[in-house]
Amino acid sequence: METQKIVLFGASGKIGQNILNEALARGYEVTAIAEDPKKIKVTHPNLKAVQSDTINAITSRIKGQ
Repeated sequence: METQKIVLFGASGKIGQNILNEALARGYEVTAIAEDPKKIKVTHPNLKAVQSDTINAITSRIKGQ
């Protein structure tokens, strides 16, 4: 069976880090998106931390809708 993959937005926040830890414990391959990936304190071979200002990226695309 292939490893399941998820993308987690807000991975550096309190709830996001709890979800991240649970996903890794269950064997998921996680791409963790955070404004500041340095705040993600977990290291794991199935973890890829990515920097992105998600809120600004979304609001700029829906502005005027």
